[in-house]
Amino acid sequence: MRSEVIYYSKQGNPIWLDMNIVPIFNESSLCTHFVSVSRDISKIKENEAELIRAKLESEYAKKAEEHFLAVISHEIRTPINAVVGLANLMLDTPTTKEQSEYIDSIKTSADNLLALVNDILDLSKIESGQIDFTQNKFELEKLIKNSINTLKFVAENKGIRINIVQDANLPSYVVGDAVRLNQIIINLLGNAIKFTKEGEVSIKTKLILQHKGKIYISISVKDTGIGIDEEKLDTIFEKYKQADQNVTMRYGGSGLGLYIVKQLV
Repeated sequence: MRSEVIYYSKQGNPIWLDMNIVPIFNESSLCTHFVSVSRDISKIKENEAELIRAKLESEYAKKAEEHFLAVISHEIRTPINAVVGLANLMLDTPTTKEQSEYIDSIKTSADNLLALVNDILDLSKIESGQIDFTQNKFELEKLIKNSINTLKFVAENKGIRINIVQDANLPSYVVGDAVRLNQIIINLLGNAIKFTKEGEVSIKTKLILQHKGKIYISISVKDTGIGIDEEKLDTIFEKYKQADQNVTMRYGGSGLGLYIVKQLV
């Protein structure tokens, strides 16, 4: 028989013993003696308690962080949306060329800040398991074209073409989460445009399999940009990571976009 027992010293300190008791039988199968071996495991128990305490504190800190990020992201988005809206209204009014450039810079900065806040909010939802996926009927080709239109202005400003190569065998309508798919595509396209100085960005859809009411589609994004070193391919999908420090300094970004894409997929 093996068991862990606890004793207390005169000072009230706990002493944990790992006790192993082995019975000794005589010829008549009667237990006449037993051998007991005890080992002091107080230090092991202290370490176990410390690990449990550290784990609970870590979980509490993580939940507090997630709650803070969710609250602060919502609070920050309201004034940012106001800045973007006002910038759009100002661009629709008569302005000088210099004023238009300043307003456009304000809008671009606000858009970048809004994208960062949205990334943080999505990150907190993903890591707390609060992401819900809907099942709605939508037109895949229209969704991809709308995603392209969202970033068309940015691409045109850089002189970059966006091409779409659509598989003719794809059905017109599918059922799934159009919002999350759109988010994935925009993140991939946005990354491609950001790291491409000249040339083009292509998005290609391909029917892989259609069987028993389910459809498997490959959606790929290709660009003529700076590329990614093979040894960095795993790194760029980690949280807050980019290919290297030079990329962060030259192109900016939080390093959350591809991490969120991977988690959503």
